[in-house]
Order: sequence, then C-alpha cells, then structure tokens
Amino acid sequence: EGKFDMVKVAIIGYGPRGKHVFARYLRENKNAEIFAIAEVSDSLREDGRIQLGLSPERCFKSAEDFFAQEKMCDAVVI
Repeated sequence: EGKFDMVKVAIIGYGPRGKHVFARYLRENKNAEIFAIAEVSDSLREDGRIQLGLSPERCFKSAEDFFAQEKMCDAVVI
C-alpha cells in the first residue's frame, strides 16, 4: 500500500449536494482535506464554514471569486 499526500479539495456550491454528498465523502476520505468552499448564499456559506471548520479566508462568495485566487487546491468538486 503506497503513501499518498493529502489532497486539498474545494467544494463549489454548498447546497444539498455539496453538503450531504461531496462534503460527507471527502470528510470520510483520509487522503482528502476540504480546504475551501464557494457558495453564493450567505447562510449556506456560513453553515459550511462552521461545519467544516474553515477560516473566513477560505470561504468565497462565488466560484468566480474562488477561481480569481492563486491556486490553493489540488481538486475542485462542483
């Protein structure tokens, strides 16, 4: 069994699919870290920030805001 580096992942959209499918799967995966989220809804974005333990600097108001930053993740789920 090989050793893998931790994969940093961003979730674009923290609605039902982002929260209940992608976030759940990534949290159960020992080789993945949810590093950032992008969500247009202030309440959903804040919910994700709290549930995932993210700093406000890793929570973006839109996919465009996230993608305007320097590369910070290895993968993105939309």
